[in-house]
Amino acid sequence: MRTTQLVAALLMAVEVTGCEQWRPEPGAPGVILAAKRPDKVRVNLGLDSAIVVFRPVVDGDTLRGQDERATHSIAIPLADIRLVETRHTKSGPIIAAGVGVVALIVFIAWYSNWPLAQQGP
Repeated sequence: MRTTQLVAALLMAVEVTGCEQWRPEPGAPGVILAAKRPDKVRVNLGLDSAIVVFRPVVDGDTLRGQDERATHSIAIPLADIRLVETRHTKSGPIIAAGVGVVALIVFIAWYSNWPLAQQGP
C-alpha cells in the first residue's frame, strides 16, 4: 500500500512539471534568439503551420536547427516566419503543487503510523 501511495505522489509531481506554455515573442527572430538563447522555439509559418526547432541559430537570412529527434537539419528562411514562440514555465502552479505533494506525503506517512500509536502495549 505504501509503495502505491508513493508512486501516485511521484506521478503527480511529474505531471505538474507539464505547466509550460508557448508564448509569442515580439521582434525579429535574430533579436529574440540573441536575447533569450532558447533551446527550442516554435515558428509559425502561417496557415496553422508551426514547426518546433531545437538548438535554433540565425545564419544570415535563415533560421537553422534540428528536428525533435535531432535526425534532420531544419533551415527556414526568416522571411517565411510569421511568429516566433518560446516556452515559459508557470512557476506559481508548480510551487503550489509541490507544496501539496509534500503535504500529501507527510499526511500519508502520519496516517499510516497513526493506528500504531493508538494501540496499547
